[in-house]
Formats: sequence, structure tokens, C-alpha cells
Amino acid sequence: MQEKTKQILVLILVVSIVVGFVVPGMVLDGSDDEFKTPVKEEKLCQSEQDCWLVCGEKPKAVPCVKNLCEITKCEEVSVLGEVGEVQNTAKLKVVINDKERELPINTTKKSSFVSFEEKGVIITHAKNVHLGYVFEMLGMQFNKDCLVTETKESFCNDGSKELRLLINGTQNYYYEGHVVENGEEILIEYDD
Repeated sequence: MQEKTKQILVLILVVSIVVGFVVPGMVLDGSDDEFKTPVKEEKLCQSEQDCWLVCGEKPKAVPCVKNLCEITKCEEVSVLGEVGEVQNTAKLKVVINDKERELPINTTKKSSFVSFEEKGVIITHAKNVHLGYVFEMLGMQFNKDCLVTETKESFCNDGSKELRLLINGTQNYYYEGHVVENGEEILIEYDD
């Protein structure tokens, strides 16, 4: 009799395990949206040309930021804004150890959001173009800690030398997040 009881208990255990796995799968068949995490589609890019969308019959410029298309659907809006909504002209100057550094405007990535004119003149074509994006289009990196040139030279805060951002002569602490405005004189200095 004990052997029969063991078999019944094992059978009940097996049925419980099967029911434990099957019933939740039947109840939560994947169609319940509250359990799904929305996943943003990512599209790799090397330049803005890899990101363009056709919305209706109109092409839409999409920025390529850190090798990812910022948006992938027509209904999404770029944080930089829409191309053509403004045209801001500013002067950008980089001075390292008291020497002005020429910006590599001939080797820049093509962008509908920012263009580079004669020595140090930048023109933004959307309302929220920030310095981080401008420097990325120059093949450089810029943030509160470092300026990395197109040749991969680094100029970083190290205790003896400091990186500073001045907008129209006033120190600014937004660094790569600073949105370029019309008529600004932007100076980035690195020295002691």
C-alpha cells in the first residue's frame, strides 16, 4: 500500500508541475500589452545619409548620433528639431595652450542640421543643435572633461590644465549640451 501511495504522490507532483508551467502560458499568451516592454528600433549609421526617411512623399533628414539614427519612424521627432526651422550663425573658436586650433571643416561629416563655413563659422539649421553634435560632425568629441580632436589628441582636465567653455565671454557649464544660438561667439579654451 505504501508503494501505491508513493506513485500517486509522484503523479500528483508531476501533474502539478505540468499545470504550473502550462496554465500561466495559456493565461499570459503574449497578447497582454501590459507585460510587454516597448523596444525602440535601432538603426546603425555612419552618416546622416544612412538615416533619411521618406514620410509620405517628402524626405525627412534624421541625424546620425554616435552611429545610431536618432529616429526611425516618421511620427518621431528629433531632439535637434526639424531641418529648416531656423538658421543660426555662430562663431566657434578653439584655443589650446594659447594657440588657436583650426577646425577640420574640410573633413566633416555631411549634415543637414549643421554646416561649416569660412574659419570658425558654423550654421545650424534646426533649433536645438547642441555643441556635442557640432563636434561629432567635425569628427571630434567635447564634454565637460575633455576635448578630443579629429586626430585623437586629448585635452582633458588634469588638475594643472582646465577645459573651459565661454559663450559671448561668459563661462558656460552646459558644454556638449549647449544649444547654439544665432550671433554667439563660442570659445573653448584649454590652458592653466
